[in-house]
Amino acid sequence: MIRHILAVSIVVIIILLLERKNLKKATKITRTITIGILLISAALQVYILNNPDHVNPSMWLHFLLEPFDPIS
Repeated sequence: MIRHILAVSIVVIIILLLERKNLKKATKITRTITIGILLISAALQVYILNNPDHVNPSMWLHFLLEPFDPIS
């Protein structure tokens, strides 16, 4: 788990370093939303990497859209 957290943290840090010029120019709410979205996505990525029994979005969409499938 530590390995996944470390890998995702490095990616988030790289993204923030590459976007630092734009984030400095942005308003406070934009910075907050951007960092919040990055942290939520990082937490979701760590969860997906650590839990092999998670629900895949494609499986969820298949279950949701199956009644509308004209072929089956």
